[in-house]
Amino acid sequence: MRDPDIQAFLDLAAAGLARCSGAAADVAATVTTRWQAPGTLQEGCERLPVCDHLPRLSEPLGAAFLRLAPRLRWRRRANATPDQAYYPAHANAMVLG
Repeated sequence: MRDPDIQAFLDLAAAGLARCSGAAADVAATVTTRWQAPGTLQEGCERLPVCDHLPRLSEPLGAAFLRLAPRLRWRRRANATPDQAYYPAHANAMVLG
């Protein structure tokens, strides 16, 4: 069984993607099909300072993401260097991988 916080986030994301049309609907269908197989949450809790600026989202999808955010491994891009303007203000995390 999938982690309930991940499942809630995916269910809300799927509902949003279901509203896509045209070529975007094909991509959305591919994406939602890929996440049908449950995986495991890799508890990482690695945060970057920029994570302190995540907005306090109140809509259901945003709130579901915020429940996951503290449990994700946040990283900078592999090719990011401190001299780049976006370096201190950018972070990536993988929900499913």
